[in-house]
Amino acid sequence: MAEHSGKVLDVHYANTAIGTAVIQHDWRGGPNQRFEFVDLGDGTYRIVCLHSGKCLDVAGAALGAFAEVVQHDWHGGASQRCRLAAQADGSHGIQALHSGLHLDVLGVAMHDHAKLIQYVWHGGGNQRFLLVPA
Repeated sequence: MAEHSGKVLDVHYANTAIGTAVIQHDWRGGPNQRFEFVDLGDGTYRIVCLHSGKCLDVAGAALGAFAEVVQHDWHGGASQRCRLAAQADGSHGIQALHSGLHLDVLGVAMHDHAKLIQYVWHGGGNQRFLLVPA
């Protein structure tokens, strides 16, 4: 759940296709809004979308800010691996291993369908996520 908006991550329209955008949306409880954090044993995780079995991936393994986060089949690349950074308030930053950038709700948007991107860490609520058991 994005700390700033209270909305959850969501694979757009529950699509199962590779490259489908990850957005924020009000909680509806569907499996496209449920994710499993799989410990890879090296201090990193892959985040698996329960409806599709695909994992979060920075599109094209892009290194720059504003690259979209999408779902993709697991290939084990660094663009699909992340580190969790616990914050004092109980939230977590999620850092993409390949770029060192953090997952971020674009533009600090409060509305449904705002895209998830990677961006330089600034510690705002749109980069802090609450890991809530579903």
